[in-house]
Amino acid sequence: MSSVDPNFFINLSYSLTSLGLGSCHLRGNFPKNIFKLPNIKFLNLDHNPDLTVQFPKSNWSSPLEVLNASLASLSGELSESFGNLKSLGILDLTGCNLSGPIPTSLGNLTQLEFLVLRSNYFRGKIPSSLTNLTKLRMLVLNDNQLEGSLPDNPNEFPNLGILDLSDNLLSGITSWLYTIPRLTYLNLGNNKFIGHISEFHSNFIGGDLPILPPLIKFLSVSNNSLTGKFPDICSAKFIEILDMSHNNFSRVIPQCIGSFSQDLSSLNLKMNKLRRAIPSTFSKG
Repeated sequence: MSSVDPNFFINLSYSLTSLGLGSCHLRGNFPKNIFKLPNIKFLNLDHNPDLTVQFPKSNWSSPLEVLNASLASLSGELSESFGNLKSLGILDLTGCNLSGPIPTSLGNLTQLEFLVLRSNYFRGKIPSSLTNLTKLRMLVLNDNQLEGSLPDNPNEFPNLGILDLSDNLLSGITSWLYTIPRLTYLNLGNNKFIGHISEFHSNFIGGDLPILPPLIKFLSVSNNSLTGKFPDICSAKFIEILDMSHNNFSRVIPQCIGSFSQDLSSLNLKMNKLRRAIPSTFSKG
């Protein structure tokens, strides 16, 4: 589709329930009234980099269930009014030049299953209110400027399968991270995690890495400053990609390294302080 003036859509019917405008080369300002259509449930604006989108900042209630504005031009801070979208199940704002803190009101979106805010400029701590989102299946916050420790989480995300917090400035992890029952993808690479990683105190990790989630397939803690004994990975029977490079792990590589997972396709342990020979089981994997 050639370039389209978004004002073309300004008089859409109030009965509209779904609007898909992804990759339509839209330019200019997207009409704000569309966000307040009383029956709109699906809105896709992704891959329109020349489209300027401004979400309502107050009194925004909507039956929206899916909102995707990834790679559109938003900028500025995300409004707390998002917390009023109580039916929202999918929110994707990838690469929208958003800044400021992640709104605490997102914790009100208890129907949310997919939250993707990657490749923005969000800063500050991850709000503890996000732990209210017990239906989350995907939480992707990578490539921002988030810092500090992860919040305590009594709910432990019972449905979470994908968690990507890589490429931030995070420095502390709490114990629930390793008890998420359905977690298959965990990326903590390129942060500021320091010290040992299994004695949990003051929201930081110390000691040895705890036993990993049983269904984990992808794990990266690369490019941090983690130290101590090499993690106990022998229980990760389904892991396919394991990256613990560029840390300060020491001592001996466990004997199971070559045989604990038949699905292992990529193993990266470079730039650590591991000692002794590669276990003989590795040649049998």
